[in-house]
Amino acid sequence: MRWSIVLFLVACGPSADLSCPTELADGDPCSFSDRCWHDDTFSSCLSGWCTCELGRTTCAALAPTTGDICGDEPITQCSYEGNPSCDTLPTSEACFCTADGAWACDCACYGARTTCSTDPCDVPPQRLEGALCSDVGTICSYPGTTTCTCEAVAGGTAMFRCL
Repeated sequence: MRWSIVLFLVACGPSADLSCPTELADGDPCSFSDRCWHDDTFSSCLSGWCTCELGRTTCAALAPTTGDICGDEPITQCSYEGNPSCDTLPTSEACFCTADGAWACDCACYGARTTCSTDPCDVPPQRLEGALCSDVGTICSYPGTTTCTCEAVAGGTAMFRCL
């Protein structure tokens, strides 16, 4: 009886690791084959999915705003780093994925307002609708016919209503 040994050699090139790297930065060289999640440790709402395109890492920040649909992100809450004062831009903000599958974001600053700007009219109307406000009668006008007005509501608070 004669024994034969067959040896197969597979060459993959130098360190062709196709799993997700622990550190990802936009523009870095890459060789991974799937989407990889990048955690932003400063402002977690700026975390996002990265892909490898033509040997370079391309990342897209999650950057949720109120009303955005929650997707397949591995996080259900995040924050934007900022100032704790509601009167000093940029203000800090916290977001979470609600039970109905949409992001809800509020200022994480000291004060009654939930609009993250010293000028609420800097905030798009979809983020301003329902936001607490402090100056009843403030009107923000947007291109087209949309206006948002700070109106008093029950309990001594006020919030923006957009039409």
